[in-house]
Amino acid sequence: MAGLMGAAAATVASRLAGGLARGLERALHAACGIVLALALALVFATTLQRYALSSGYLGAEEAATWLLLLVACLGFPLVADGPLAMRVELYAPAPGGRGEALRAALAEAFVLAACLALALAGAKAALAVGGTSPLLGLGEWLRPAALAASGAAAFVLRALVLAGQGRAR
Repeated sequence: MAGLMGAAAATVASRLAGGLARGLERALHAACGIVLALALALVFATTLQRYALSSGYLGAEEAATWLLLLVACLGFPLVADGPLAMRVELYAPAPGGRGEALRAALAEAFVLAACLALALAGAKAALAVGGTSPLLGLGEWLRPAALAASGAAAFVLRALVLAGQGRAR
């Protein structure tokens, strides 16, 4: 009876983690779309003003740089899964082979290590960087802090995906 209750709790936890992962992925997709739309609007407005009105927005280039950083940081947690996943695999998978589980575990270990490295290095760099952006008034520490948050979000998302698939043991 206790084994059945444990299996039911594991199934519920797996479904909950999978649902959280799908929700986080949808939120990141939507946020990337919004940031890309903002970047497109900024570039369109800047181009129109420069060539039609012979003027320009002060700080538009820097704002575009910040939007590019934001879309990269929002998109990073999404690159480790799916058909276009950027993964390090040490050897070619043999369909149904005995080494498939080891290959998958090593690939996940590389992904999780990269996420942690980005999170820790970004946090360390954010603490070391000072100053503010002259045109927009944003702290320069925000750039590496965004990378740190991206690495942490990627780690959490991978952990939720693995737990949702029942592979986080």
